[in-house]
Amino acid sequence: TYLQIDSNGALSSIDGMTMLNSVGTYMDVSSNGAMTGIGGLNALATVGGALTISSNAMLASISGLSMLGSVSGTLQISSNAALNTISGFDALTMVQPGNLQIYSNNNLTSIAGFSNLTYIAGSLELHDNAKLATLDAANGFEKLDSTNGALAIYNNPLLTSIAGFTLLTDVNSSLSVYNNAGLLTMSGFPALTDVLSDLNFTNNVSLQSISGFGSLAAVGGSLFVRDSDVLTNFDGMDSLSNIGVDLVVTSNPVLASINGLRSGTFTSLGNMYTVAGNPQLSACAVNLLATALSVSGTGRDLSGANSGCMTCAAEICSVGDGTTSGQSGTFTGSATPTNLADLAW
Repeated sequence: TYLQIDSNGALSSIDGMTMLNSVGTYMDVSSNGAMTGIGGLNALATVGGALTISSNAMLASISGLSMLGSVSGTLQISSNAALNTISGFDALTMVQPGNLQIYSNNNLTSIAGFSNLTYIAGSLELHDNAKLATLDAANGFEKLDSTNGALAIYNNPLLTSIAGFTLLTDVNSSLSVYNNAGLLTMSGFPALTDVLSDLNFTNNVSLQSISGFGSLAAVGGSLFVRDSDVLTNFDGMDSLSNIGVDLVVTSNPVLASINGLRSGTFTSLGNMYTVAGNPQLSACAVNLLATALSVSGTGRDLSGANSGCMTCAAEICSVGDGTTSGQSGTFTGSATPTNLADLAW
């Protein structure tokens, strides 16, 4: 059986379903133009398939699903133009199988309703929420310890902080944080030890530091840190030992340190070493890391166009800082300028 509440232009509430405790397959609440709240489902405990809450233009809050403990499919909350807060999933501990998708809710400012969610069998996707400001311990996913799919946070222009994934230990696909124009800090992954696929930090133009990955030991795919206009360091990755494919650190105009990667634990790189186009980053440090990874002088080393040097004293340039000496002056790869900062080097 399924429950579909769809395209009812005058329906403002569903308060008459207070005894409903189970939906056998999927549940869809969509395109109800006058609906302002979901308050009549307080007894609902299980949904046997997907749960979709989408395109309800007047829906301001989701707080009426406090007994829902299990969703056996994708949980999607999307395109609800007036939605301000999601606070009603306190009993939900897992989404299995399926994904959790929260996107294109233009007035959404807080996600506080998943405080007991521990496991997502698929992906967690948070994107295109124009007013979402923080993902911290009180406004995020503080008990989530594992996802079997990707974790993607992107195109949230007012998001300033990601600090709310304090118990997450492994992501069994990729972890991507990109195109969040207002993101300043990322400190919320202290327990994360493994990312099975790529770890991607790209085009977060206000991001100043990446400090929340002190337990990260392995990235199965590639590590990308690029196009971050004010990023000065990502030294919080000082436990990283292995990257399975590529290291790509490019087009970061004020990046001055890769000391986190040079802590001594990082000794294994599966493929290409591309640390390039970082005009404040000393080629001395770049070359030392290349040597530690045994990529110097090989076709795997594509580093260059950093702050060059004629004479190095360990990672410090003693003669010729700012030239292209001691490295290639050629930037190898694609460069996609999006603003003036991208042209600085």
